[in-house]
Amino acid sequence: MALLAGLSSSAAMSMQPSSVDRELLAQKLSRLLPARHKAAVDDINNYVASYQSAIPTTSARTIRDLAKYCRLRLQVKITESAHGHTQPAQILEPHQVIQNDYLWYLVAWNQDAGEWQTLRIDRIGTYSPTTRHFVPRQPPGIDMAQYTANSIATAPYAYRVEAVFKAPASDVAQRFPIDAVYVEPLDEHSCVVHTGADTYETVAVYLLAADIPFFIRSPEAMRLKMKESGHRLLEAAIINPADAIDAP
Repeated sequence: MALLAGLSSSAAMSMQPSSVDRELLAQKLSRLLPARHKAAVDDINNYVASYQSAIPTTSARTIRDLAKYCRLRLQVKITESAHGHTQPAQILEPHQVIQNDYLWYLVAWNQDAGEWQTLRIDRIGTYSPTTRHFVPRQPPGIDMAQYTANSIATAPYAYRVEAVFKAPASDVAQRFPIDAVYVEPLDEHSCVVHTGADTYETVAVYLLAADIPFFIRSPEAMRLKMKESGHRLLEAAIINPADAIDAP
């Protein structure tokens, strides 16, 4: 039953169809199930649909191949394409594939740069395994998934901010888009939100939208920007002098 539900929702996970015919596979699985489950199978096939918005798609074959290279510890030559530009080829040591909502990432060690990288798999243009194996490196964090979440929330942006929220991490995480922040627990009643954007104003909107008390831990420039924004908010709350004449 889980396989049938997965087939139904795979499109919503932004995975491009492979050579497997989903409908044919669903029919084969249905024939294998006991008679008492036939009605449930028909319910899933006939009344469960996936809503697919305009999101990037990722090749199921690419995910499978990169996971295999992680297992075999094979270096991979990869090119990335983003915004119409193709980056020079890189030699990477693939360690793990991470799924975050509808996006898929590869966590790998870049030999030329001498650092860890998190690549969006849908932006990988070409890839080919080399004949050279590598020794697994110490992971960049305790948990690869957490490292990835932190990377995509802050690394791509020029302005990075840390804010301490006076609420449990589980509660705070629910107030933000899954790929907009990385939430680090401090204790049972507080946590640090790591985030970033192209401007401090955008970060301020993210943080204020959570509607939970917080303070800026770093940087100092963000504190100053919040003070400026606070003054503007107070001014916006004052009745326009022209409107005040007609006010009762």
